[in-house]
Amino acid sequence: MTKQGRRASMGKDISWELSGAQADLADGVYNLAVRPHHVLPFKTEQASVPIVGKVLVTELSGSESSAHFEADMANWVSLARGIHRYHVGENHEFFMDPTQCFVFALMAHWWDRTHYGKDNPCLSCDTAISRTPQTPDDYALKQIDLDWHDGGAYALLGPSGCGKSTLLNIISGLRAPSEGRILFDDQDVTHLPPDQRNIAQVFQFPVIYDTMTVYDNLAFPLRNRGVASHLVDKRVHEIAQILEVEDMLNVRAAGLSPDNKQKISMGRGLVRDDVNVVMFDEPLTVIDPHLKWKLRSKLKELHQRVRATMIYVTHDQTEALTFADQVVVMQEGEIVQIGTPVELFERPAHTFVGHFIGSPRHECFACDLRDGGAFLGGQNVALEGPIDAHRSGAPQIGVRPEYISFADQGLPPWSKSR
Repeated sequence: MTKQGRRASMGKDISWELSGAQADLADGVYNLAVRPHHVLPFKTEQASVPIVGKVLVTELSGSESSAHFEADMANWVSLARGIHRYHVGENHEFFMDPTQCFVFALMAHWWDRTHYGKDNPCLSCDTAISRTPQTPDDYALKQIDLDWHDGGAYALLGPSGCGKSTLLNIISGLRAPSEGRILFDDQDVTHLPPDQRNIAQVFQFPVIYDTMTVYDNLAFPLRNRGVASHLVDKRVHEIAQILEVEDMLNVRAAGLSPDNKQKISMGRGLVRDDVNVVMFDEPLTVIDPHLKWKLRSKLKELHQRVRATMIYVTHDQTEALTFADQVVVMQEGEIVQIGTPVELFERPAHTFVGHFIGSPRHECFACDLRDGGAFLGGQNVALEGPIDAHRSGAPQIGVRPEYISFADQGLPPWSKSR
């Protein structure tokens, strides 16, 4: 940043009026620091300094959007509430709040070590960054071929970082896949923006209009699509009854508790009855524990009534198994098993599924395969079917603790392997 008089500038196009202590600094070149949430994609009274930059990377986390962009040889980050339509490679106008900037004496020059002499402190970087995956390990999601049947209740279940939210955001259009296609009834929607996919999405944290009443928040998605007033009123009251917020309809959303705000956010996603799919990204995170079971029951009840396709993302097996008809278990960007809650519990197809589903988890014991049977501690264990002759890996027998009981005589001690 260059200061001259009471004005500061960066490059050719970014400049603003200084105030307070910053205006009293000596003219010269300074380092400027600004937090991402003080660089917004829209103009406000405080964020008023325009910056036009080329969008490099976009991110979505919960109910916040961020964009990494380049402007006047500097890399910036913008972070704001809500979903914003950034397009990588295109120019976008952002606005900085100059009153929230920090100014430091210039101690290093990034692009010219000799500018200040070799004896001065200097930070140099020589790093090549690629935004295109180069190896299989670079992909957040591995190869996935999955059909979601119309009217089904699905859950994406897995630990944090396994790719659940990434997959959900690819379906909704908030992220674009590096490879592959997304089809809605054989229509390729891979490159369509979210508003053209006719979907509804509920995020981990509430996304509502604080200045509107609860009624207006629920009605907004319908009014925005030109639905008749009497149909809007009918649908709003139906959803309010299901979510048990009828007594709050005339209350401004800003005064609600976090769990009630999330109820309204869920209601906004459910109020339309013509969507292709309703997606929930860990929506019960901010809900009080004693209310979670009630909302899960309400969601299940609503699904049975309207038969809309619903996809529910969670790391909580209780939420997944009580809501979904089909549970998709993910690990490290891969789908390891799809099945009903009973199938996942009683017939896990992967050791991870056996460990992740159920409490306490199932145990795995190393066994020997011979004569077409499995032997544990020298004892032949009866199996339901034949052993796959083409299987690979060390053989193990899995058993859940609730199926183990005490007996007068049992198997001799053997080595156990997890």
